[in-house]
Amino acid sequence: MSYDLYVLPWHLATDNDSAERVMREDCQTGAAAGRHSADSPLVAVIAQIIDRQRQRGIEHEPPEPLRVGTYVPAAWPDAERSREVVIPLAAVWGFDVYDPQENLYIDTEHAVPISVHHGTVGRFPMLGPRMLDTLIGRLVDPHPFLIIERDSEVYAQTRVRDDGRFDLEYRDGSAERHFATVTDPDRLPGHLWAWVLGGPAALSDMEWTKLDLQTPDDRLNRPGFAGGSVSWFQLLLGPGSHGSW
Repeated sequence: MSYDLYVLPWHLATDNDSAERVMREDCQTGAAAGRHSADSPLVAVIAQIIDRQRQRGIEHEPPEPLRVGTYVPAAWPDAERSREVVIPLAAVWGFDVYDPQENLYIDTEHAVPISVHHGTVGRFPMLGPRMLDTLIGRLVDPHPFLIIERDSEVYAQTRVRDDGRFDLEYRDGSAERHFATVTDPDRLPGHLWAWVLGGPAALSDMEWTKLDLQTPDDRLNRPGFAGGSVSWFQLLLGPGSHGSW
């Protein structure tokens, strides 16, 4: 069984359900290579996807043009690497991506290149506001966390608290600039998207606690953020970690 991504033109879908509907209707028509000229955007993006996947060592049956889009298959162990190839290339050529395994629509027209790590759904190379809403709604046990990362020392991260609110942290270049707060579910998407677009300056009107990430091993006895002590990822993974497991 393969891990498939469906590539569809911009503006044909608005959410997960409509993207799935477009995919099903397109698949019912079967292969339609003759409908597309050699220089069409669909043929071009397929060629680039095939080439880039081969460069990354992702070997699978090559995609073929359908009526409006295409299926891009990969082996399940290559699922995240396939996302890293397909989603940015789709964006360049004016296509969105639908992940039918996760029922997740990636609206690339309104997305930005940034590393995303979701505790349940995995990793993605781009993020948009609709996708962010969906990912937050799927923060469930056993790994209810989300990390949005520009590089190893610049990221925002969140997880669900037992009381239904969310821990929210950001790091801005070093452990000396690692801050935390607690926010409500209805405000979290706006906070995270503001950080994606504007960094910490976009969150300057919020109250933040600076975390001491050098706290010794007695950190496990400290309750959450109450003492402004340590990142919850450190509690899980040890000092110097922020969730890249």
